[in-house]
Amino acid sequence: MRFFNTEGPVRAEDHYLLPPLQRWDLAEILTLIGRKKYFLLHAPRQTGKASCLLALMWHLNRDGRYRAVYANLEPAQTAREDVARGMRTICGTIEAAARL
Repeated sequence: MRFFNTEGPVRAEDHYLLPPLQRWDLAEILTLIGRKKYFLLHAPRQTGKASCLLALMWHLNRDGRYRAVYANLEPAQTAREDVARGMRTICGTIEAAARL
């Protein structure tokens, strides 16, 4: 039975959701990626940012042209002013996500 999720990324098989890749201009995002440009996804909490990025990652990886990785870097916040520890956390998180 599906339900509304308010904690973390949604899964279509478990949760009600708006189709993530239809919530933004996918063609524009793909153009930016193709041109090797940066873009920022900024929105309030619980509005679907992570879900959209995960859907984009799956879309890019399915196409086969790119190898996209999603890594939540929030754990690095605990390092506060310890830049070396924060960077180790970030690199370790990205490495673990890439291994998956």
